[in-house]
Amino acid sequence: MKAQDFLRPGDILLYGSEGFVAVAIKIRTNDDTSHAEVYLGNGQSAGSRGPSHGDRGGVKTYPLRLSDMNYILRPTIPVDMARLVAFHESCCGQAYALFDLLKVHLFRQDGDDTKAVCSEHVARCFKKAGACLFERSYDCDYVTPAMLKSSANVVLYRVDKNGDVSDVVEALEAA
Repeated sequence: MKAQDFLRPGDILLYGSEGFVAVAIKIRTNDDTSHAEVYLGNGQSAGSRGPSHGDRGGVKTYPLRLSDMNYILRPTIPVDMARLVAFHESCCGQAYALFDLLKVHLFRQDGDDTKAVCSEHVARCFKKAGACLFERSYDCDYVTPAMLKSSANVVLYRVDKNGDVSDVVEALEAA
């Protein structure tokens, strides 16, 4: 099944982009993912993107991006989408927290709560929607795209280069 047909609101989208910051994230986390967003439905996703192609980036509702998608994470816990969307919309306009990547992940200092990187925004959206992906006390500043895959509250699906979705367990068993 194609990713765009498989998606449901509340799914977490993980990407493996190739830009400078994306490659640095993949190296630092030793993973093939570098970006995360939440699918809102109707071809829209909630995310915090870095500046590119004349866009200042930051927290916004973006058109669904299928290119570079590596995984879809489907929550196994109830997600109050109205609360998730309301929180996301309250954050729209926040800047992308590029320097927080260094501050948080290299120096282990808390980030700026008025800005967000992608995985931090995803984790906060779920926490505010009453569907914590990690322990409630865990600081969302420290969540990386790779960590989202390890949450006990999601099912992991692989998206191949053609946009086809497969269950990761099935794919591993077939290999």
